Amino acid sequence: MRRSIGPARVRGKGPKGGKGLSNHHLAVDKGAAHSSSAREGVFSPGGRFRRPACLVRGGRLSLRDAAGQATAEFAMVLPFLLILFLLLAQAVLVMRAQIAVTAAAREGARKGVETGNTALIEGAAARAASGLDQEHLRVRIESGPRKRGEWVRVEVEYDVPIAIPLAERFFPRVTVHGSAEMRIENDREGS
Repeated sequence: MRRSIGPARVRGKGPKGGKGLSNHHLAVDKGAAHSSSAREGVFSPGGRFRRPACLVRGGRLSLRDAAGQATAEFAMVLPFLLILFLLLAQAVLVMRAQIAVTAAAREGARKGVETGNTALIEGAAARAASGLDQEHLRVRIESGPRKRGEWVRVEVEYDVPIAIPLAERFFPRVTVHGSAEMRIENDREGS
């Protein structure tokens, strides 16, 4: 024996065949032995059985179960979203460090063309990478005799810190490299 509980709003064809919400009655089998075995659903005008967006409990429609399910699903997805956000933040930190290291190497090579003083070259590279932690920055200078037409090569390395909490135990720091090479144009020492 079926009993109509009341109107339920479901998506389907609305009045005059248009799309939208329409009223249908929720049908429950009264002969079910247990409430969990009760057949719940909506019969559309075409005779098809559809599950409602909300569940039937004690003869009343309950939206609390649907909200609780959404909260539980969000609680399960939230850690994955946080990990994804932290991975993206780490990728941004690595890209930022790569750009800064490349600019520092280029600035160091420019200073190396002007002067052969390694302290001035290292200082120029360090100033260009001022946004990075100087403790993890390494500058290496390669140059031959200070003659016109010779090359000055400056390499800069930086260990990017891991931004994800507790991940430093499992993953080493990421090292980014930047290098620049320029030709000496004059034999004179500049400052």
